[in-house]
Amino acid sequence: MKFSLLNLKERLSNKKNQQKKEPAKKNKFLEDGSIRFFVILAPILNLLAWLLVFIKLIPLPEPIILHYNAYFGVDLEGSGKEVLFLPAAGLFIFILNLFLGILFLKKDILITKIIFIASFFFNLILIIALAALISVNEF
Repeated sequence: MKFSLLNLKERLSNKKNQQKKEPAKKNKFLEDGSIRFFVILAPILNLLAWLLVFIKLIPLPEPIILHYNAYFGVDLEGSGKEVLFLPAAGLFIFILNLFLGILFLKKDILITKIIFIASFFFNLILIIALAALISVNEF
């Protein structure tokens, strides 16, 4: 019994020494090109969404069309300030995904990539929705 306990103590002390000697791993967050691409492009799209709202939709006379359906026509009207919810939601999703991506980076890089790709596509769909709102309101 003593022999196995001594052997176990030696193994544990060797593992601790090996862990101390290993150099610190570099942060994979921005080293991976696909992660870097989506982390940089998603906030650029969100900034574009904010600019579209402030330049194109807020200056329009009220009420503006907030939702349009091809079958039923105008469903929802409101002020240009109500459209601020869309880029704010995009910014919230990006910040949440940034936090989750950093959290999951240590566990699985694939999950991190999926999170940042989702953030990018959410902001891309947001730009498309804003472009549709602008086109409906500018005629």
